[in-house]
Amino acid sequence: MLINDSVMQEESSETQLIRVFLDLETEDLSAKTLLQISAISENNIEFNAFINPGKTLSQHCFRFTQLHFSKGDLFRNGEKVTSLDERTALNRFKTYLENLKTNISLVAFNGLGFDNAVLIKHFQLSNIDFPQCVKAFEDPLPCLKKHFKSNKPENFKLGTLAKIFKVPLICAHDSRDDSKCLKEICEAFCKENSVTLENFLKPYLKQPGHYLNKKVQKS
Repeated sequence: MLINDSVMQEESSETQLIRVFLDLETEDLSAKTLLQISAISENNIEFNAFINPGKTLSQHCFRFTQLHFSKGDLFRNGEKVTSLDERTALNRFKTYLENLKTNISLVAFNGLGFDNAVLIKHFQLSNIDFPQCVKAFEDPLPCLKKHFKSNKPENFKLGTLAKIFKVPLICAHDSRDDSKCLKEICEAFCKENSVTLENFLKPYLKQPGHYLNKKVQKS
């Protein structure tokens, strides 16, 4: 199912969590301009929304994401995409999470270093309450780095890991494809090593309060 435009104490036997694999696209590492939010749950319910930046995007952004802005619209690879204002996109993402009707852990690749803080910052800047159903953030990247400590791959980019675990990555830096790829990498790792997602991801779990308690300054 695709919805277009569309924390927690450690998990206990009394608390059920569903993991939602998240990816964001931003204009650059400053993350002032959010361009795409995508997610896919463990049971394959998807969300995807492009965000209209309302301004010309940098050439650097275009090289990585193939996104550009022209005459009021957002384009990818020269084709117009349906895009929303940021507040509408974030509200729809919040509704998507709430409609899963369970406690959620958001799983993002390098989430501890980037995505988690960026997502919460944009919720705060848009004056939207962060969804209370999100009870945790988890990050597979440090888990995978620890696993490959003695046999490191060339790098720890998502595309490199996709090749190692024989997972397709159709379009890197499209957050919809990246979130699906991340889910499949985690599932492949767990199958190969006979571990659960919970045990794989738990060592690097953060609670939303870790980010929510930080003040955000408007640019």
